[in-house]
Amino acid sequence: MASSSHDAISSGRSEDATVSVGSPPNSPVLANYPSSIVGASVNNKQKCFHVDIVLPDGSLRQVEVDFKANGQECLDKICNSLGIVEEVDYFGLTYYGPKQEELWVNMRNRLFKQLSTGQPVPRMQLRVKFFVQPHMLLQEETKHLFFLDVRSQLIDHGNWLPLDDWRHAAAAAAAIEEPPTPASSSSTGLAISSGNTSLTLDLLIALLAQAEFGDFDSRRTPIKYQKYWREQGDIPAEVIAATAEAHRRLSGLSPASAEYRLLQLAAGLPMYGSHYHEVKDCFETKLNIAVGPSAICVCRENKQVLDRYPYPRVQKVTISDRVLYLSLSQENGSVKEVGYRLVSQKAANGLYRCVTETHSFFRCDTVRTDVSAQTCRDIKGALVSFFTEHDNSMVRDFVFDIQRTAKEVHDDARRRLYRCNSAANSPTSSGAFSFDESSMTPPPQAVPQQQQPPPDPAVTPASSNAEVQSIEEVAQLKEKLQSLEQSRLCRICIDSGIGIVFIPCGHMLACRDCSERLADCPLCRRSIEIRQPFFAPWNA
Repeated sequence: MASSSHDAISSGRSEDATVSVGSPPNSPVLANYPSSIVGASVNNKQKCFHVDIVLPDGSLRQVEVDFKANGQECLDKICNSLGIVEEVDYFGLTYYGPKQEELWVNMRNRLFKQLSTGQPVPRMQLRVKFFVQPHMLLQEETKHLFFLDVRSQLIDHGNWLPLDDWRHAAAAAAAIEEPPTPASSSSTGLAISSGNTSLTLDLLIALLAQAEFGDFDSRRTPIKYQKYWREQGDIPAEVIAATAEAHRRLSGLSPASAEYRLLQLAAGLPMYGSHYHEVKDCFETKLNIAVGPSAICVCRENKQVLDRYPYPRVQKVTISDRVLYLSLSQENGSVKEVGYRLVSQKAANGLYRCVTETHSFFRCDTVRTDVSAQTCRDIKGALVSFFTEHDNSMVRDFVFDIQRTAKEVHDDARRRLYRCNSAANSPTSSGAFSFDESSMTPPPQAVPQQQQPPPDPAVTPASSNAEVQSIEEVAQLKEKLQSLEQSRLCRICIDSGIGIVFIPCGHMLACRDCSERLADCPLCRRSIEIRQPFFAPWNA
């Protein structure tokens, strides 16, 4: 696994970069990428083609993939070249359709079939698909890519932070006569969100400048604040003064720490992690549907929130041609259906995918089979299926590409990194000891040849492998024990053990106290007629 950090993305500048697993390429700047290379991108003899990947920092890399390769193979190649191995599930690839709608590549379907847009060299963007909380990120390379995408969302695209809130924060900054002092910096009135977060306009620009330019320099740094100003015209002098004071207080903070602190503050924004889709309602009003980790929001064209629908309120999501319908439960028990029209059928399918996959990733313990196994066929696939009796996987496309939830991805990444660290810190087969930089403990001194004791038969390569294997087995047993302990707990209070069977559906998920407050089964929504107690060892 690569050990590069922030420089893994923009470490080099070359005129031709083709990604191959095992040899990270250089990254040419997007503006310097030659346009003449698009003429010879397809190699029919090798049956492969090239795709351009735009990274979050704006640089460009070219990946060579097979015609029969799926999207996951291309994503794995580009992520491995950046040093991201265990947390690939957080990322995805996007491209623009015929009507300039942004679409997500389905990682389980053939890539060449999805990118048949007529371009000699298809171009895609590497983006964060699932914005998890910063404390769940384990690799430094992953944190850096998250920071780049968050910066793009806030500054370049104006997402999560509407322009009206930005203007309100700028007006509040202009109303301050003197720069804030460290003691009063938390109440300067520069807040840019109404959520429970301390992110302010001056602190936002200061953290971005600290991460990119380093410590504050009164002669050069304030001029660079204009780079992060979203409004037209020059940044006001009052905002520069407040930002300079905030930047001065960040002196000594490393770029990686500044990036992580910005991630922590951005994660407190109410719209953090939302993806926006342009739609129209029944009155032909231009709106935005923001799909987030906890809810679906309907926003104005300037991205101000109009309505918010938490996922428990969304009963069903369906699509018909270019229209997406949301079935919403009301307070009186009725169900209301609202529809939104998108620019194309591909855009409608993309919004349908986004809602389903986001809900499954953040709100479910595991991906349901009816989601992961759902497929569809086009006309060509339907005709081919008449002549194939057995394997129809080549003529079917998966509707969704999600296969693991946020908890599963985090637990698997943590388990794999733990095994790698355990194997790296264990004694090697030659008897050498590793040097632990964290504890700064030097290895034992080598014994001269004439004074070396005879080899211990208990310390052999086989015994070292057995020790590593035993450590892995103990870790697996602990995880199984923890999962068993969690599986017996009530899904509602997460405290008492499960002790009731719902009749007639037969589901077991609640304790006796919580079952009395339920009229319908939370899983299948069937009415509970009988609450049958059962006796398990943990209820004794």
